[in-house]
Amino acid sequence: MNEKKYISFDIDGVLNDYPLCWLIYLNNYYLTNYTDIKKARLELGEEKYKKAKYLYRTSGYKLNIPFNFDGLELALFLKNQGYHILVSTSRPIYNRYYGDLKNLTSQWLIKNKFPYDEIVFKMDELVERKLYERIHLHIDDELSYAEKMTKLGVKSIIISRNKVLRKNTNIFYESSLLDVIDNWNRYK
Repeated sequence: MNEKKYISFDIDGVLNDYPLCWLIYLNNYYLTNYTDIKKARLELGEEKYKKAKYLYRTSGYKLNIPFNFDGLELALFLKNQGYHILVSTSRPIYNRYYGDLKNLTSQWLIKNKFPYDEIVFKMDELVERKLYERIHLHIDDELSYAEKMTKLGVKSIIISRNKVLRKNTNIFYESSLLDVIDNWNRYK
């Protein structure tokens, strides 16, 4: 029996322009002009910040967040090559506090014609179900998740606009399984 081959995509920062999309919502909600999440969280305070984050996740606003079509193009290519597309997210998709966040996420992916086979909560589900054993490539924007994947033996790519991170990847994690790029063109 042939075992499925997976390519794993993170959502926020990979398939959309996070944190910009969150900062736009936050600034519109509080009529502010933050350009940095840490500063916004500190100045607004936890209660106000969490209130806006809750509404951001549950209001349906995320259904209209612009999609990164370079990620879509790559996913379509890989799907045509026989890969199964796994959306591996750190969004709290199973937390009842956030309502049906998994369904809202699925609607956004479908609306943008992203050819996914399954949405899972990383890292818990990837490890618990041993999905990582079938993942040929994981694409993320966060070094911490990419490191976790490489420690599980999964080749990982970080999409990052951070020039220091791209230039000094080996300082953070020495692994032939990790690559840091600033755009999708290298993998088209």
